[in-house]
Amino acid sequence: MSASLVPIPLGAALIMGFSMNQLPMAQMQLFQDLNRELGVLCQDPPRKALSVCRLHSRLVRTP
Repeated sequence: MSASLVPIPLGAALIMGFSMNQLPMAQMQLFQDLNRELGVLCQDPPRKALSVCRLHSRLVRTP
């Protein structure tokens, strides 16, 4: 699974009507950091993290 630039809180940002381009740079960096760490975790996830990794997979999947 690749560590792409799609964070888990993306849904909340879209609900509020923001695009990724309108997010402050500090938040964007946090999203990138979170996404990178989730990518590493989900390479070999512990059982308790499987649902988080499934969500992360759905978010980073490209059509």
